[in-house]
Amino acid sequence: MTCSSPVAFMMRTLFFSLSLLAVFLLVLLLLISPVSISTTAYAFASTTHTPTITASEQAKALLKWKASLLQNQTPHSDLLPSWTLTNFSSSHSHSQICNWVGIVCNQLGRVSHIKLWDMGLLGTLKSFNFSSFPDLVHLQLTNFTLFGTIPFQISSLFKLRHLGLSYNQLYGEIPSEITMLTSLQFLYLGVNYLNGSIPSDIGKIHHLIELDVGNNNLTGSIPASLECAYTMKVTEKCDVYSFGVVTIETLMGRHPGELLSSLSLSSSSAMQTMMLKDILDQRLPLPIAEIYGAVVSIVKMAFTCLDANPQSRPTMKHVSHELSSHKPFFIESFHTVSLGELLHGGKVLK
Repeated sequence: MTCSSPVAFMMRTLFFSLSLLAVFLLVLLLLISPVSISTTAYAFASTTHTPTITASEQAKALLKWKASLLQNQTPHSDLLPSWTLTNFSSSHSHSQICNWVGIVCNQLGRVSHIKLWDMGLLGTLKSFNFSSFPDLVHLQLTNFTLFGTIPFQISSLFKLRHLGLSYNQLYGEIPSEITMLTSLQFLYLGVNYLNGSIPSDIGKIHHLIELDVGNNNLTGSIPASLECAYTMKVTEKCDVYSFGVVTIETLMGRHPGELLSSLSLSSSSAMQTMMLKDILDQRLPLPIAEIYGAVVSIVKMAFTCLDANPQSRPTMKHVSHELSSHKPFFIESFHTVSLGELLHGGKVLK
């Protein structure tokens, strides 16, 4: 008791000192003239305001990107012949760029949609000046034969709602900056060579409706932030979802993306008849008879954690209690246990 008194006294002294400092700073702020405050605010606003991009600047940015692209077909053919300017004045640029193939403009005459696919072109996004298109809401470059990485500058497209980069040859990691596209509703990155993991903060994209990252070389589990994005709350009921993913991934020896997608169609005949033994890591021998019941119990618990309805999932406290209870399980035939029985409460354990 006596040992803690000096510590308590020092903490109280520090608290009061910080309080006095806060009061002093507040008084100092109030003494600043209104003119100074307004000038500072204006200077800050001017540095953060997005400059107006003209149609001429956007046209030049697209032409620069076009010049960096290669063509898969006839060496000297122009697969984007409409992408040209005869006059670089703003008025002419406005009328011309909005008539280019794959380009759609908004009412202000600025590029809002870029839709190019199956064009016989190939190239990278390295020369694409993302900051020149602050009004872009739709970027579709599917089957464009894009290679290289996804630039972190893509975060400049803060109004983007649709991003389609599927069926290309993109590699590297999904940039974490993609989570800054908070208006995004549709994100298609499937069928590429992307590696690494899904950005952990992808759940910040609260308007996201569809996400396709299949057929890549991704590793890791589905971020909890993505699964909880719709409730906007991180609770033990959504935390337990990540536990279910990691458990299944450990047993399968690979990312369970396809299996998780199939869970939403658990009423299908394929899911009903799929055997538990067939989803386990095929590089390892099947479990011995003495632990048949334990393995089935763990898988059944994991599927419960992955229930589509968060309210139907157990809490981590319940999961911990069940897994540490060491209940004796008996199962007659491990080889005949189907996922349908585990998903719908089949009585496979005795």
